Amino acid sequence: VGRWQPAVFSNIPKESGKVPPDNDLHCVEAAMRTSAAPTLFPLHDGYTDGAVFANNPSLVAVAKVKAHFPRWKLAHVRVLSLGTGSFPYNADLQGDENADWGIRQWGPHLLDILTDGSSVNVDMNVRLLLDQGYHRLDPQLPWRISIDNTEALDELLQVAADVDLQSTLDFLETKWSS
Repeated sequence: VGRWQPAVFSNIPKESGKVPPDNDLHCVEAAMRTSAAPTLFPLHDGYTDGAVFANNPSLVAVAKVKAHFPRWKLAHVRVLSLGTGSFPYNADLQGDENADWGIRQWGPHLLDILTDGSSVNVDMNVRLLLDQGYHRLDPQLPWRISIDNTEALDELLQVAADVDLQSTLDFLETKWSS
C-alpha cells in the first residue's frame, strides 16, 4: 500500500498458472482506470493512465502471452498495435550537434523525449522479436496535439479519415485470417 506499481488487465486464460484473468472486471472499469491521465483526470479506484507505465503496451502483451503460454513460439504470435497518432519530435540543437546541455536546455523537452522514446523503443524491440508478426498503426499528426486539446477534434477526425489503412488491412488479411 502506498507504493506505485503497474497493473495489466487481461482476459487471457490461466493456462500456465501465472495470473488469473480479469474476467470480473467490466470493460468500462478497465477503460476508466487506464485513461485517468495525470493532471487531467482524477485517479479511478487508485489507478492512473496506462501510458504512465506503457505508452505502447505491445511488449507487455508479448511478455504476457509468453508467460501464459511458454511453449508458444514467437513465430506464432501476432500483434496489431494501435497508436493514438504521433508527431515526430525534434529537440532543436540550435546548430550545435555536440551540444553540452544542462537541465535548463533539456527541461522543456524531457517529457516528450521520455514518452516518445519509450514508445519508439517498444516498437523497435517488438518488431525485432516478431518481425512480420507485428504491425503498428500510428498516424502522423500535422502538429503536436496535446491530449486535452478539444479544439483539434475536427482536425483529428480529418487525420483519421485520411489514414491509408491498406498495410493494416494486408496485415490482418495475411497474418490473422485462417
